[in-house]
Amino acid sequence: MVTQDLEGGDRQRAMKRLRVPPLGEQQSPWTTFKVGLFSGSFIVLLIAVVLSGIFHRSRDDWRIVFRLYRGPLLIIEFLFLMGINVYGWRSSGVNHVLIFELDPRNHLSEQHIMELAAIFGVVWALSVLSFLYSASLSIPPYVNPLALITIMAVFILNPTKTFRHEARFWALKVLGRIILAPLFYVNFADFWLADQLNSLVVVFVDFQYFICFYLTNDNWMAADDINVCVDYTQIIRPLVGCLPAWWRFAQCLRRYRDTKEAFPHLVNAGKYATSFLVMLFSTMNVIYTDAYRVTTENPYFYLWVMASILSSCYAYTWDIKMDWGLFDKKAGDNKYLREEVVYSSTFC
Repeated sequence: MVTQDLEGGDRQRAMKRLRVPPLGEQQSPWTTFKVGLFSGSFIVLLIAVVLSGIFHRSRDDWRIVFRLYRGPLLIIEFLFLMGINVYGWRSSGVNHVLIFELDPRNHLSEQHIMELAAIFGVVWALSVLSFLYSASLSIPPYVNPLALITIMAVFILNPTKTFRHEARFWALKVLGRIILAPLFYVNFADFWLADQLNSLVVVFVDFQYFICFYLTNDNWMAADDINVCVDYTQIIRPLVGCLPAWWRFAQCLRRYRDTKEAFPHLVNAGKYATSFLVMLFSTMNVIYTDAYRVTTENPYFYLWVMASILSSCYAYTWDIKMDWGLFDKKAGDNKYLREEVVYSSTFC
């Protein structure tokens, strides 16, 4: 399969690709030490953030601060959970290096990913603390969120061959193919990462708020209008929130074009199309809120509820039956599971 599908019949290249390091290879003690060091530092700093937040709870800009810092924190959490995923794959013998078409001799282990998440976690916590104690530090408070995003952006976009450039360039290449869907053939890594982005819609919306905030607020010492970037971007925010669903929708159409198979590709595209209905009726419900005395008089409210139920049921059914392969009638001994079980049961 690798010879025919991935290397165009070139057996020599296929064998080279398959010569991957052992999945149970030893991790570097230095990397393990750094993971522990930065993870411990992040936990201590996170406790300091929580306690400092309690002491500064009288601030009137908490909603703004929350929106500015939530997106970066969710990305950090995503990286950490990605590290756990890689650990689970490696422990269960899943050759993710081959599946994602990574360089078998130069790729990130789960500890490298967790180390990166922990380092960014430390930077995030220091930024929040600097924001809260900006008066004592004589720093404009709203410089801190901007500095945090700048540091993260410089790291990922750094064009030099430093700081894990192979992994960064690979991620940027995959993201580029996702954004330009359906112009490119869809590889496994493309639709897998695009699926993950559908779980990070809040991050996209928060970054839209971030950009709007710094474009409209010229006072970095204070921010009074909490909802300025919500009330005046009622159209832009839903469009930004639809981007991950659109990318997967476009990928499904491209897969149908390449394979001419209506199932599963067009059916899967329908799942993401329901997200557009949810966003449309949700936006209309908000726009026409003032036209009705109570929410229950707004017809768009009911359309939004029905679209949400449809989308949730559609996505849940697809995930259970197609993505997870559960309730397979031909599963044999694996009742209610799939025919081939990869992960062993902890409790049986």
